Amino acid sequence: MLREAATAEGEGLVAQLAALPATEAGQRAAEALARVVALSTFVAQSCKRRPELLPDLIESGDLFCADSAEDCQARIRRVVASCVDEATLKSVLRRLRNREMVRIAFRDLAGWAGLEETITVLSNLADACIAAALARLREWAAARDGEPQEEGSSASARFVVLGMGKLGGQELNFSSDIDLIFAYSDDGLTNKSGLSNHEFFVRLGQKLIQALNEATADGFVFRVDMRLRPNGASGPLALSFEAMEQYYQAHGRMW
Repeated sequence: MLREAATAEGEGLVAQLAALPATEAGQRAAEALARVVALSTFVAQSCKRRPELLPDLIESGDLFCADSAEDCQARIRRVVASCVDEATLKSVLRRLRNREMVRIAFRDLAGWAGLEETITVLSNLADACIAAALARLREWAAARDGEPQEEGSSASARFVVLGMGKLGGQELNFSSDIDLIFAYSDDGLTNKSGLSNHEFFVRLGQKLIQALNEATADGFVFRVDMRLRPNGASGPLALSFEAMEQYYQAHGRMW
């Protein structure tokens, strides 16, 4: 019955599943496969491009469980930690994103996940990709320019990425972009090159956008929209906490 129901896209996947050990998990996935690939060209094509993807999701058990925010963050942070440069980071992030999107879409279309789970795990995925990418990019930036320090102090300045819109509400869907705002704790200078904190964090923000938004041979991670920042597209890419507070005190409006 599975072969009769499968589309042309799914036929190769049926053969692939047939080669797996006849486990309960494999059978459960096989029973849902025809419906999933009939409803999602993305899932079918992703699995055909990467034949190891679906077996990995089945054998790891990841296909059959709702991923917590902590599990998602740990998995992505662990893989990204091995990246040695920005090109590797972009490639790894896109492959991780593709794996997770297939997993989330499969669960959704198979009827194993409700709407609340789907939008929550998509939002968790975006959060985890942002956090992991930012950690590596900041590490590389600090190695090059030094650690940005708060003015009149040896304390490291903090950098905050604020999720707005659907991401802020934990309501991302499969086609959502992510609306972000960048802020840092205080003005000052880096302790190596003497670069201003503002310039350091603007550059860091630009690198983060590129890591997530840039279209490569592996696609993109998430489209990034920065127009909700103070003064929109004409405003600075990153502001200090003090400047951010002054803007909202003077110009903020109820949304």
